[in-house]
Amino acid sequence: MSNSAGGIVGFGVYKLEDCYNEGKIQSLGTEKTNGPNTVGCAGGIVGSDATMIYNCINNGEVISNISAGGIIGYKYAQTLEIVNNYNKSTVNGKSYSGGIIGETMAGNVKIYNSYNQGKVSGTNILGGIAGYKYWTTIMSIYNCYSTGNIEGTNKTKIGEIVGVCDGGEGAYENKILELKKCYYCHNDKNPIGNKTLEGAIFKEENQMKKIDFKEELNSNKEELKQDGVDITYWKDWIQEQNSYPTL
Repeated sequence: MSNSAGGIVGFGVYKLEDCYNEGKIQSLGTEKTNGPNTVGCAGGIVGSDATMIYNCINNGEVISNISAGGIIGYKYAQTLEIVNNYNKSTVNGKSYSGGIIGETMAGNVKIYNSYNQGKVSGTNILGGIAGYKYWTTIMSIYNCYSTGNIEGTNKTKIGEIVGVCDGGEGAYENKILELKKCYYCHNDKNPIGNKTLEGAIFKEENQMKKIDFKEELNSNKEELKQDGVDITYWKDWIQEQNSYPTL
């Protein structure tokens, strides 16, 4: 059972393509289980649990007392692929909130060729792309950027790319977070709130608004293809001078 709120689907969908939301999404739930039966999560496109989300856009405010995401609030187990998605609106959750995804719980999560321009606010565990990578989640974020302000009270749990990353060592050494070609523009905050990882690249806002940045994003795709990443469904980036790249 779930009362998760989503702009297109509240809970449980296999594949969504070419969806758009501009309405306000709000969930008033106050508790959440650590399993598939989620309560109170909110996402601009999906509240909780999906397998593939391609080519989706959120322009609506997302509000939740628990997990909140510009595209999806919460994912439990198995696989999730988020490709060619973007969020431009505010995401406001008390914790576990991100510009693309709020929280993951196990499984394999892939966030490719996507971006966030929306503000993410709350108390802690907040990220420009993902709020929280749980211990048992494998997460890869490739060719993405975030420019939205990330605002919370606990600075060690706020990141320009990911708020908090757990796992990757000890008993969870194979449950990693891998960043490749991920960009952020606020140098006063860490790309990952609670640790240091390679793959996050700082650029000034004016650098991101130059045509060179679009060309860099597009050239990254071929480089990642050489690394064995399937880029079949990745869109090309477009950009006007003095604007951020879009899809």
